[in-house]
Amino acid sequence: EGHEAGREEAVAEAEARIEAAVAEALAAEGERAAEEKAEAVEAARLAALAEEGGRLGEGVADKLERIEAALRTSFASVLKPIAVDLRTRQTLEDLAAAVATLSLDGRALALQAIGPAALLDAFAEALGPRRGFVAFEAHETLADIRITCDQTTLETRLADWKHALEEALQ
Repeated sequence: EGHEAGREEAVAEAEARIEAAVAEALAAEGERAAEEKAEAVEAARLAALAEEGGRLGEGVADKLERIEAALRTSFASVLKPIAVDLRTRQTLEDLAAAVATLSLDGRALALQAIGPAALLDAFAEALGPRRGFVAFEAHETLADIRITCDQTTLETRLADWKHALEEALQ
């Protein structure tokens, strides 16, 4: 009887240890599975966010490019004529001031202006009463006005400026 009781006690103790070990192993496996699941869920969430972020980034970049193109077109069509007109007037006023300096004493010098007719007309208007000192020659293939006086040559650079403005607006 004692022997049988000891054996039953040993079996019960072994079963308790086995149950505790199994419970511990199940708990550890459950924790590991929960961690793996959490990591997999987080990885999937990050991948989904990265994909959606990529799509959103592409969409925003596309919209910004469209806005930039629209603004560039608007600036080119609205501001370019205004800027060119202002620059042309300023250049012609500066050129008229230079001619006034050349003809300061009022003597008629051999001043000759060659350029496109439209620019020459505006230049003649800018010269005012000094236009009589200048001989004008329309030459439509030129983009700028060139003034010669003895060995001095003055030339506008409007064509270069317009070209630089067009490049900046593209």
